[in-house]
Amino acid sequence: MYCGRGKFERRATVLSTGEKNRKGESLRRLAVVFGVGLAFLFLFGTCQLASAEVQRLEVVNHFDSPDFRPRGLAWDGENLWVVESINHKIYKINTSGNVISLFDSPDSQPEGLTWGGEHLWLSGSKNYKIYELDTSGNVISLFDSPGAAPIGLAWDGEHFWNVDWDANNIYKLDTNGNVISLFDSPIADPQDMAWDGVHLWICSAALNKIYELDNSENVSSSFDSPGSYPYGLEWGGEYLWISDWEENRIYCTRLATYYELSVTADNGSVTVTPENELYIPGSQVALTATPAEGYEFAGWGGDVSGSASSIQVTMDSDKTVTANFRKIEGLPLLWIGVGAAVIIALLAALYLKRVRK
Repeated sequence: MYCGRGKFERRATVLSTGEKNRKGESLRRLAVVFGVGLAFLFLFGTCQLASAEVQRLEVVNHFDSPDFRPRGLAWDGENLWVVESINHKIYKINTSGNVISLFDSPDSQPEGLTWGGEHLWLSGSKNYKIYELDTSGNVISLFDSPGAAPIGLAWDGEHFWNVDWDANNIYKLDTNGNVISLFDSPIADPQDMAWDGVHLWICSAALNKIYELDNSENVSSSFDSPGSYPYGLEWGGEYLWISDWEENRIYCTRLATYYELSVTADNGSVTVTPENELYIPGSQVALTATPAEGYEFAGWGGDVSGSASSIQVTMDSDKTVTANFRKIEGLPLLWIGVGAAVIIALLAALYLKRVRK
């Protein structure tokens, strides 16, 4: 899939009364969940310290949203669909951000969006409904949302997943809207959700984070959002699309793996070139060992080996490297022997000189 290039221009907007109230409500909710969020980040961050390999969301491309305040996203296998909250529109756009078509939302507060195999599905927080739509915006069917603030919406190929922002719940629904199961959101201020084929993903606008959930509905990994207020989320092949409500921008991202290099040296030093915190897979790193005075290089240990003081390391995994140095032995005895030989030679010369006289 090609992610086209776009140019972002910041534009001033005038928020409607409803948008202002929603913003204020978000801030009040943020104040309530701030302590919970900090505790979660502390605990989750602590449990991640054991893993050295790092994955980050790498921005492939970004472009302006077709309108102001983008929310839910959907991927139909070829194009994106995006909900706009100011004018209550749903846009079909290509991967460069160009508008293909648009239609009015059946709900004046459109929120989450997903592609259910053949049709679009939309959650609306004005009428508390989940709508099935054709690609022209006609309502095919609808049912009541399980909560009073249906925000995010995802389809896993068999069931719907719906975030209720007010109750902080996540519901698993059948195609008729019946609740199969529900659980508390493991994160603060949940917004949209996405399904990657194996796991659910969810974004938190207040924490500016993207989270992957495991099969037990617990957070298995977290990522910084490339923007400042992630609202919409959708997987499209290998790419994770993110709409940012504050920046009026849509990001095309992908998971990128980075590796760490740990180098230790006693009684000497190692020059690392280039010296980075993280390395992309396949990158080459030059290591040069320099012994301290009175020591000599004895070879490499850990994930590399060899006796040459300069080597190249290929970062195809996390690497731990040790530069070994040994103390130079026998050098003082050598100098003693040389000194003794010199003294003996001088004494012999003096003796011969006297004998000749």
